[in-house]
Amino acid sequence: MPSEFDDIFKRPFDEQIDFFRKKMNLTSAQFDRLKKATYDNAFTIAGTYKIDMVTDFRDAIEKAILKGTTLEIFRKDFDNIVEKYGWDYNGSRNWRSQIIYSQNIRASYSAGRWEQLHDPEQLEIMPYITWKHSPSLNPREEHEALDGMTLPANDPFWTEYGIPPNGWYGCKCRLEGATQREYEVSLK
Repeated sequence: MPSEFDDIFKRPFDEQIDFFRKKMNLTSAQFDRLKKATYDNAFTIAGTYKIDMVTDFRDAIEKAILKGTTLEIFRKDFDNIVEKYGWDYNGSRNWRSQIIYSQNIRASYSAGRWEQLHDPEQLEIMPYITWKHSPSLNPREEHEALDGMTLPANDPFWTEYGIPPNGWYGCKCRLEGATQREYEVSLK
């Protein structure tokens, strides 16, 4: 059954045309890299709709990073934020707070570690990076298969595949610097 709006959407207008013409053509792989770069530079909490609430969560995570706050201490901040905004989140309190805490702590640690591994002085000593799989409740076969893989720090794999935590919640893999000798041993 035709809608009364069908004719409206068939009539283009200047702003619509301008918006569409400004778009860039990207392959799926290019879009995924763009999306990842955007995600890497954004802070959000799924299901939040108030920027003040996002800011409060960001402050709590920053405190956890700067002071080494434990999950239990973060949960007190989590409870206060939830009560302050009357947030009706999905899942249990322990599950939800764990995701927010651990994913942000791991992602920031990993990003900081990535920068360290690419420091020019570091690269002189350890020009390679090794993927280390860490046990998790639901280990990914793909990540287990990467355990011990050592590649040059500038290998395209690292930017194309991504650095841990990689995939979905629960990834505890990490990266370590490796020497030329360690790289040669890994090839055997």
